[in-house]
Amino acid sequence: MSEIITLHIENLSFEAIMGILESERQTPQSILIEARLDYAYLPNGAFLNYVEICEFIIHHIQLNAYELIESALLQLSSALKAAFPHIKGLYICIKKPQILSPYVVGASIEKIF
Repeated sequence: MSEIITLHIENLSFEAIMGILESERQTPQSILIEARLDYAYLPNGAFLNYVEICEFIIHHIQLNAYELIESALLQLSSALKAAFPHIKGLYICIKKPQILSPYVVGASIEKIF
C-alpha cells in the first residue's frame, strides 16, 4: 500500500532573469520559490529526492529566462511532472522579493495530475 507524502520546499532563493522590464531582462534578480509536491511513497520504491528537485527548479528557471511569472509556473509544473512522474499534485509559488520593495509580489499554481 502506498501513502501520499508531501515534499515541502521553502525559501529556495537564487538569481535569474525574469520579467518584462528592460532592467529585468538584463540583470538577474532574486527569485524566491515555495513548493509542495505530492507523491505516492512506497517504502521500498518511489520517493522524491529534494536535492534533485531543487536543482531542477533552479536550472529550469535560469535556463528559460521567463518574461512572465505565469509562463514560468505553467512550464515548470509540466517539466517537473515529466521529469518526476511519481508527482501526483503540486503547488508552486514564485516571488520576486526585490522588484517592488518593501512589498513581495508573486504568483502561484496548483495542479493535480
